[in-house]
Amino acid sequence: MSEQQYIEPPATIPVLPKPGTYTHPVYGKIDMSVDRIASFVQNFKDQVYRDRLPIDLEHETKLGGAAGWITDLTMNTDGSVDAIVEWTERGNDALRDNRYGSISPEWYDEWIDPIDGQSHQNILMGAALTTRPFFKPAAMRSLAASEDPPHTQRKDDPMPDDPKVTPVTLSEEQIKRFADIEADNKRL
Repeated sequence: MSEQQYIEPPATIPVLPKPGTYTHPVYGKIDMSVDRIASFVQNFKDQVYRDRLPIDLEHETKLGGAAGWITDLTMNTDGSVDAIVEWTERGNDALRDNRYGSISPEWYDEWIDPIDGQSHQNILMGAALTTRPFFKPAAMRSLAASEDPPHTQRKDDPMPDDPKVTPVTLSEEQIKRFADIEADNKRL
C-alpha cells in the first residue's frame, strides 16, 4: 500500500481562466476576454460586491458555510487570475482529506446593487472547491498543479489541445498593462 499524498491548503489558488471563448453546456458561449477578466479584478479591488468572497464546497455555501475567503486577486501574465485565500477549518479539512482538487468560480455577468440600484458588469461573487470543474487544466490549473504556475510559465509552451477552448495570445503591451494594473493595485 502506497502512502497517500494530501493537498496542503494553498495560500494562492486559481480563480479565473486564461482569456478565451469557452462553450458551456448550459450557459453557451462564455467570452473571457482580457478586458473582461481585468474588469472582474478591478471590480473586486474596488469592493463593488464585497471586500472578501466566500469559497464553498461544490457551490453549496448555504449547507455549511465558507471553506475559505478570497481576500485579494492577482492577474497573471497569461491573463488568468489567482486569488489570495484565508482558509477556514472546514476548508483546511476538505483539502487535507484530499476531497477536492479544483476550483470553480462564480460570478454575475450583471449585478444590480440593492442599495443604490446601480448596475455592475463582471462581478466575481465567490468560488467553490469542486471535483468536477468546468474550466479544465488547459484553461485554469488545478489546485494540485503547482509545478508550473501561470506567472512562471514559459512563453513557448503550447496550450494543450481542447476543442472547447479558443486560446488568446497576449501581446507584450497587454502583459505590460497587467503589470501596470498590479503595480497600481499594490500602491492602493
